[in-house]
Amino acid sequence: MFQKNRVLAAMALMALVTWSVGCIVKEELQPPPEKPEILETEVIADRLLERAAQEPEVGKFIAENPDYPYAITVLHPDNITQLSKKYPVIYGNVPNKTLYQIDYTNNGRGMLVIVDLEDKAVVRYFRTAGVNLE
Repeated sequence: MFQKNRVLAAMALMALVTWSVGCIVKEELQPPPEKPEILETEVIADRLLERAAQEPEVGKFIAENPDYPYAITVLHPDNITQLSKKYPVIYGNVPNKTLYQIDYTNNGRGMLVIVDLEDKAVVRYFRTAGVNLE
């Protein structure tokens, strides 16, 4: 009987150890929350706005009108060719490659800026008032 109790006690002890080991919670390492992805277009927009602001007259305009909304348009070479025929003063003799146009407009007044991101240069800029190029 004593041995039976010893065996039962040993089995109970083993069951307790097994159960307690099984109860140890292994925390799984969770990956850190993903940083919000910055879309390529957002990166391009930031670079364009930064480059435009480095042009003294454009930078002055932005500083004087910080709340002006803006729109960015990609100007592909084919578009530039067509636009240069329709609006030669604005688009004539600009490089025939992908450029970006930033339109700052508020109540019909603003500034149009053409940026060459590849060469990191403002190609042209114009103050606008009541101008619609559509």
